Amino acid sequence: MAYLLVDLRRSRQKIAEVLDFRRALEPEVARVAAEDATPDELAGVADVCERGTHAASDSEPMRHDTDFHLRIAQASHNRCFIEAVEQVRLALSEALVALPESGLWHDRTAREHAAIVEALTRRDGGAAAAAMLRHVENTAKSIRALLNALR
Repeated sequence: MAYLLVDLRRSRQKIAEVLDFRRALEPEVARVAAEDATPDELAGVADVCERGTHAASDSEPMRHDTDFHLRIAQASHNRCFIEAVEQVRLALSEALVALPESGLWHDRTAREHAAIVEALTRRDGGAAAAAMLRHVENTAKSIRALLNALR
């Protein structure tokens, strides 16, 4: 864990830039996915959301969280969005893993993911974008707090 924290301290500026990029990217990805996703893709997003909500171990929610975001990107049917979301997840993976585990964190993430799924299911691009924006902003606050604590 100590090496992870040293890496995060060194990568602070890049992580901040990725968080800003994610704020611009993922709400738009959700908006497009709400319009373009197939019923099977929407069912897959809902399924991984449900699995993440009921994950048993600490590592499972993170795996489901990554799958959730990647499935939404894939449902946009835009290769640039898919590649960008993959790159964001890779760039933030260490920071996400370093966040303290808590029931509050998992509950908030589950509620935010459910709101995104609900908007996607209604095919409401504006609501999907707004729900995704809330989610990425809340996650960014947590990551920024972690980075500030590492100063």
